[in-house]
Amino acid sequence: MKILNLSKNFAWPAENSIQYEAFIFNGGEPHIKLQLENECDQEEEVLIIQRIQQSGEFMLLLLATDALRQSGYRKISTLLPYFPAARQDRVMVPGEPLSLKIYSQIINAQNYERVIIFDPHSDVAPALLNNVQVARNDSFIRTVLNKINAPNIYLVAPDAGAAKRIFHLARQLNIPNVITCEKQGM
Repeated sequence: MKILNLSKNFAWPAENSIQYEAFIFNGGEPHIKLQLENECDQEEEVLIIQRIQQSGEFMLLLLATDALRQSGYRKISTLLPYFPAARQDRVMVPGEPLSLKIYSQIINAQNYERVIIFDPHSDVAPALLNNVQVARNDSFIRTVLNKINAPNIYLVAPDAGAAKRIFHLARQLNIPNVITCEKQGM
């Protein structure tokens, strides 16, 4: 597997990595140029890693996907540690979009082999995404708890969308104390 890590702030081993140059045109459009050394193996999977924090990074992911396809790669997956708008899993007030659905439709249109996301806010993002694999945080939380060795741990669900996930985590880690919160309309 080859790796195309677009996210400089998300460390990943460099073996088999594809180098690239990314820049912004004068008109404000992001652009990418892959540095491919030889002809591609169409059967080799490429994993694009992108920690999306702004819309230009989302666009760079789409451009990188097309650049790989233009170069002959057919098996392309993506690892998105944070899925954009995952916390906006429903329309709260009239006149706003369901942003999570829009991002999901754009990702689904890329026909990725796999879409790997970390610990989504609720089950809505995985339900909207094709070929999704969810990386849960159970083992990470277990490691942290073992290091801090605190006697009274509380897990907090910030809203109803996160409650199911927090109760699952509490069962996995045998934590009896769970606090759930509710959003208040304005």
